[in-house]
Amino acid sequence: MQEFYPLKIDRVFKTILLENEDFKFLNKVLTDILEKEVEIVTLEYVELPVVNTKVKVQILDVLVKIKSGEYLNVEVNINFNNVIKERNLIYYMTEYTQRYKRGGEVSEKVIQINLNFNKGSQKNLKEKICLYNLTNKEIYYEEFSIINVNLVKYKEKWYDKVIEGEDKHIYLVTLATEKERELKELEKRCKDKVVKEVCRKVFELNDDGSRRRLISVEKEQEMLIKKELLLANKEGIKEGKLKQTIEIARKMLKDGVPIKDIIKYTSLNKEEIARIEI
Repeated sequence: MQEFYPLKIDRVFKTILLENEDFKFLNKVLTDILEKEVEIVTLEYVELPVVNTKVKVQILDVLVKIKSGEYLNVEVNINFNNVIKERNLIYYMTEYTQRYKRGGEVSEKVIQINLNFNKGSQKNLKEKICLYNLTNKEIYYEEFSIINVNLVKYKEKWYDKVIEGEDKHIYLVTLATEKERELKELEKRCKDKVVKEVCRKVFELNDDGSRRRLISVEKEQEMLIKKELLLANKEGIKEGKLKQTIEIARKMLKDGVPIKDIIKYTSLNKEEIARIEI
């Protein structure tokens, strides 16, 4: 049985949500999150160059300008750990700084929206982050803001009927649906034309052999990156332990401990001990 590729996969998201000029579904998703009517005017780019494999694993980057003049940096995060949070913040500040340099002042608000598929990444369905003055207990600068959206929790609450109304947050629920069976059920159950159209496109893409091959290549690359990260982490731990062992050996040398005892307790050999400066 072949693997089903849902909307959270980078290339699926790009192909289905960004291929049409009107970006209907993306409009609906952003309108739901911001709780105000959104109309996308321009989509500036859909890919951020990868300069470090440690900070990008299956993440989609989209920068859109909406009719109100605000810029929205949209991220789809499959993993949402501290590394990803740091990477998103660095990118956000870089984009904000670039706008200041180009225009002399920041005339447009830039909001970063993180669509997260990690259930344990946050307690609430949605959270807004901005600079906060701890002394005055007030927002220091509201133009600087990040919105984290936990799509998994939206889907769970919708299916558990905690969220009232068949169409309430239906676009976020559609985006969060990963299994083919659930998406088919959603397509039948939902009356919204935009949702039905997106579901149909997801099924078409999964039935298209050439496009499936492109996605499978991406997933293989993702697995390689994850392996690189794991190896890098292991090497980092090993290097850290070696430094700690050398430091212990250095102290033992200073205290006049015999070489044979240092070898016994640190597992370093004579050559390695001889290179230690005291």
